[in-house]
Amino acid sequence: AADPDTTWVHLAPLLRTDFPAETLALLSARGHRVAYDGQGLVRADRLGPLIEDRHFPADLLLHLDVLKLAEDEAVVVADGPFDA
Repeated sequence: AADPDTTWVHLAPLLRTDFPAETLALLSARGHRVAYDGQGLVRADRLGPLIEDRHFPADLLLHLDVLKLAEDEAVVVADGPFDA
């Protein structure tokens, strides 16, 4: 298994299955701070047209130190728009 010699690890998945929760837990357990790009979090792992939904496994969020979301991704994760 990879064990980079760094404090921070930034992951930018294309689909939610690119980095399983077990991988995130292992990186965290090894002392890494994990930054995660949320585009993959909201992208369904299926063939065909791109589908965004909020059916990601909740345990993907447990070992993240930073979750970077664009506004449209945040609306999907929050299951609705934000009030101003």
